[in-house]
Amino acid sequence: MKIGFLLVFFTFLIGSLFGSEDSYRTFKDQQGRSIQAKITNVSGADVYVELPNLGNVKTDMSIYSAADQQYIKDWAYRALLLSGIFDVRFTNEVSDKQKSSSKGVMYEKYTNAYEIVINNESYEDVEGITLEYLVLKFEDEIASDKRSAGKQVRKKSKIKLDKLPAQSEARVTTEAFQMVETELEDGYIWEGGGDRKSKDKLDGIWIKLFVDGKQVYEMARPESMMRKEVW
Repeated sequence: MKIGFLLVFFTFLIGSLFGSEDSYRTFKDQQGRSIQAKITNVSGADVYVELPNLGNVKTDMSIYSAADQQYIKDWAYRALLLSGIFDVRFTNEVSDKQKSSSKGVMYEKYTNAYEIVINNESYEDVEGITLEYLVLKFEDEIASDKRSAGKQVRKKSKIKLDKLPAQSEARVTTEAFQMVETELEDGYIWEGGGDRKSKDKLDGIWIKLFVDGKQVYEMARPESMMRKEVW
């Protein structure tokens, strides 16, 4: 049942009877009268609040003071950001390979980067987005038969997005990494008996989305990267 301040607050309780729990906030109506409550949901002009000893009730945005209406709108926006409105996927951007040969070794050199596609699946525009990413690159050791002989390179950076409109997507690309693949030509062997081939690769990407400085989304490929690596 929809009720306003008078019925909810002044009919049942007065300010001193409400608890002083940290999760509750003092709101004011258009006449300056106060009530303690905490917001549980906002849907259009309907504001659902929890009142001490009274449970959840539905109120109308219009009964609140101008300052509290803005607070409610800000609360609803923050809740929206954390409600799973973002969908992120990754693809690889690989440049043309440049081939060459030297002293019995064939080389292929190119660049590789991650393209990050961010979808805003809500019906609200989102502004002030910053995407931070961590990319792992494995640099293979030529003439080695053990992966442990190679080394891992970590690259962290950030990309700012001015605005992501409702029901739209943005595409951004990480820094491009220089990649090298090698293979011995026929008739050649390494003196130490190492692997005939070597291949650099991107081992994973971990991204975090921030809106106005607050983290609202996190994802990695592979997912285990978030458990095994340090940001």
